[in-house]
Amino acid sequence: MRVLALCLLSGTALAALPDQLAVQGFLGNAAGLPAPDGIYTVSVTLWDAPAQGTQLWKEVHPVNAVEGRFSVELGGDVALPMAPFEAGTVRWVQVQVDADPPLPRQPVVSTAYALAAGRLGCTGCVTATHLDLDSLDGALGSLGYVKFVSLAPVATAGTWDALTGKPTLAEVATAGTWESLTNEPTLAAIATTGHWDQLAGVPQGLADGDDNTTYSGANFALSNKACPVGAVVTGTDAAGAPVCSTANTAPDTALGWMLLHTAAAAACRGSTSSGGTGCCGNTVRVRNNASGLTCSEICSQNGQVCDAEVSIWGRPGQATVNGQEVGNFYNYGCGGTGNGGSEVNAAPSDVFTSGYWGFCCCRT
Repeated sequence: MRVLALCLLSGTALAALPDQLAVQGFLGNAAGLPAPDGIYTVSVTLWDAPAQGTQLWKEVHPVNAVEGRFSVELGGDVALPMAPFEAGTVRWVQVQVDADPPLPRQPVVSTAYALAAGRLGCTGCVTATHLDLDSLDGALGSLGYVKFVSLAPVATAGTWDALTGKPTLAEVATAGTWESLTNEPTLAAIATTGHWDQLAGVPQGLADGDDNTTYSGANFALSNKACPVGAVVTGTDAAGAPVCSTANTAPDTALGWMLLHTAAAAACRGSTSSGGTGCCGNTVRVRNNASGLTCSEICSQNGQVCDAEVSIWGRPGQATVNGQEVGNFYNYGCGGTGNGGSEVNAAPSDVFTSGYWGFCCCRT
C-alpha cells in the first residue's frame, strides 16, 4: 500500500492561529487504484533532512479510508513544534502506512511556516505613535476620506435632533392633521357628508331620489312592440323600438342530418352479427328506394359486404315521462328494396319530420 497524494491544509483564523494541520491523502496500490475501504495506521514524522538526519516530531493516527481517501489533523495528540519552522529552514515529512516501508520524504510547504509566523514577535513595527497625524489628515482628505472624530453628530447619531441648521417645517408636516393645515381648500358639503341631500345640480326626475322615474325623448323611448314568433331582437331603431330579425333562426338541418347518420351508425353496430371489424372498415350507406338496389348490391359497389339493413325512427321533441318511447329500429336482411325511407329524395327540412329512414350496414 502507498500514499499517492498528501495535502496539508491550514484553516487559520485571524484571532488565533490553530496548533494543528489538516491533512488529506489518498491510499492506493502500485497500480494507482484506491485501497479497500477500512482502517489503516498512518505514521507521520518530521525530519531536518531529506534522508537520515534527525527526527523532530512524530505522531501516529488510525485513519478511515473511503475509496482511498482519508483525512486527519496533525498536532492533536503530540503538539507540533514551532521552533523548526521559525528559522525558515526546509523541513521534511515522511509517511508510513501500517507495516509498509516508509515513503520517500517530501519537503514541507508554507502551511506549517504560517503557524510559526503567527507566534513571532514584532521587531521594528510601525505603531500609531510613529504616524504624523497632520500629514495623515491631509492625505485622507485628498482621497475624500475624513476621520471619525471629525464627523458631524448627525453622521453617527442618525437622528433629527442631532441635525444642525435644519429647515423650519410647517406645523402640518409634524402634526399631520387637517386642523394644522393653512390655506386649506373650501370643499363642497357633500365632500365631507357624502349625503344625497348635499348634491347640487341633480337632473330633473332624480330629485326625489327614487329609481322609478319614467323618461321621454328619442334616447330613452320605450315601446310596446314585440318581435313575432321565430324572430329575435337584434337592436333598436332611432325611436328606441326593437329591431326584429328571422335570420339564423331556422333549424340547423346539417346538424339534424348528422345526428340522424350518427344514430344509423349506432343501429348498425348493434345489428351486425359480429359487431364490425374494427376502425374505419365499417360504414353506413344510404339506400335510395327508387333505385331498386339492395344493400348487398350497394355494399358490393363500394368493395364491401353487407352485414344488415336497418330502419330507424326518432321521436321529435324532448321526452317528458320516465320510460317514454323515443325511437324504434328494425333489422332487415341485405336483400330488401323497399324498407324505410330514403333521404336522397327528401327535402333538407324533412330531417325534422317523424318517419323511418333506411341505411345499409357495410364492412370491408
